[in-house]
Amino acid sequence: MISLNTLFLFHSVLAGIIGPLAVLFPQFFQVFYNPQSIEKNSELVHVTVQLYGALITGQSVLVHTVRIHIPASSSLHRGVVNAYALIFALTTVVMIRSHLLQSCFNFLALANTILFFSLASCYVFFSYKLRSLKQ
Repeated sequence: MISLNTLFLFHSVLAGIIGPLAVLFPQFFQVFYNPQSIEKNSELVHVTVQLYGALITGQSVLVHTVRIHIPASSSLHRGVVNAYALIFALTTVVMIRSHLLQSCFNFLALANTILFFSLASCYVFFSYKLRSLKQ
């Protein structure tokens, strides 16, 4: 079974790679978008990817700091786990909705949705696990 420390490590490393790539090379992330959306809104797509990349980069630092410096028993630790459970669950719902409304299938976007669902599932699991330890 995966430990929370391992999840934090995976999350911080992945975010530390993906975030800066999205900021510096937003065109690489066009594969996740509907081709018609890119043609009509190329600049908007790039700016959106870059903004999201900045947030992802910040997450890397936040998760790494929590992993290294915050005791697992603290309320801040639990708050971070609960926040990520909510963030990744909502992201998964938004991405599923997007898939259902798109006119064409995008396998890479589906793989990305599965990644977010997996992160949501792990954080929800640890959210309940930490809640039960508190009681």
